[in-house]
Amino acid sequence: MTQFGDRLCRLSLLVVAGLIFLHSILLMRSRMVQLANTLRTQVLPHLQRPISRLREQHSLKN
Repeated sequence: MTQFGDRLCRLSLLVVAGLIFLHSILLMRSRMVQLANTLRTQVLPHLQRPISRLREQHSLKN
């Protein structure tokens, strides 16, 4: 009976560790999606304005 109990305990610990690992991967993924959305909506427009100005200046010189 103790051998069965040991196996059950190890299996349950393995399942819990797997669930924690899966949860951390999903949490990291949602944070990366949130960061990508923030970059796209807030940072990218600020970067595109100077680039478009440089293109306009370059086209005016030619």
